[in-house]
Amino acid sequence: DQACDTIERIQADLEDYKQEMCQELSPRHVARRDWTYVNTKPDSKDKYLIELPAMVEVPDDFLIKGKRGSGAKQVNKYRTPVVARLVQELEHAFDIQQERKAM
Repeated sequence: DQACDTIERIQADLEDYKQEMCQELSPRHVARRDWTYVNTKPDSKDKYLIELPAMVEVPDDFLIKGKRGSGAKQVNKYRTPVVARLVQELEHAFDIQQERKAM
């Protein structure tokens, strides 16, 4: 099914983006170890927010969408233009998949 293939491709693109960006973030070992996508279920709100410790230096296009914790344990949740575009494509594919299941 094309919608399933699209969903798998986008999820792979999100993982590739994570690997690529972890090379640019500082400290790199912390970014690689702690980068987490949150809200990954199809019915989640704010899908695929990037969760990183606040100590990780991120580029200007990482927009903070939320925070949790405090001090050294603070974690920021980010959205980037690339992830926003991929999530939009992913939601469209999920919608197509749901329409087909309803038939």
